Amino acid sequence: MRLKLVSDSVSPAEKLTIVEELLGKDENDSNLLVQAAYYSGMDGAWEKALAHIKRFTETEGWESSSRLTGGLLEALILSRLDRPAEAGKSLEQFHDRIKDPWYRDISKCLLGNLEEKSLTEKAGRDPAYLVTGFTALGLWKEGSNQLKQALRYYKEALGSYRDDRIEYRFAKQRIKELQAAITDKTGE
Repeated sequence: MRLKLVSDSVSPAEKLTIVEELLGKDENDSNLLVQAAYYSGMDGAWEKALAHIKRFTETEGWESSSRLTGGLLEALILSRLDRPAEAGKSLEQFHDRIKDPWYRDISKCLLGNLEEKSLTEKAGRDPAYLVTGFTALGLWKEGSNQLKQALRYYKEALGSYRDDRIEYRFAKQRIKELQAAITDKTGE
């Protein structure tokens, strides 16, 4: 089942089904909850994505890569759902409770307290930063309906070559979706 999760031939909906099946065996697996949220988003099921990530973020735990990814993702999904006040509040709370400097910079940028250029320059130094930073910027731009800018950021995320990361697979799928949406709008 885990091999199907990294296969390009398996749809996001099928991947979500696999992750939910795995969650049935271990409902507290933080990585699976984050993956479920991402796969829901890849499939355009944003409310479902939010439900999965809230299930994770509403539990206490140590600051870990899953906690950082999940905490940021909650704000990003709220933004994508056109709930800017909630997204901002979630992002501020996330920023205030974490210590990781990279995720603090991402949240600071999304809150408007750090220039995007500064964040993107820092991201270019590390592939893990590149994929997390540019994917976050892409989803944030999607939330404000700046689809061409979101598309550009998602493409930058793929430049990380970190295809082992869920953010990479998410960015790749969002590129497909946004290209189709932009084509539908412009008729080109």
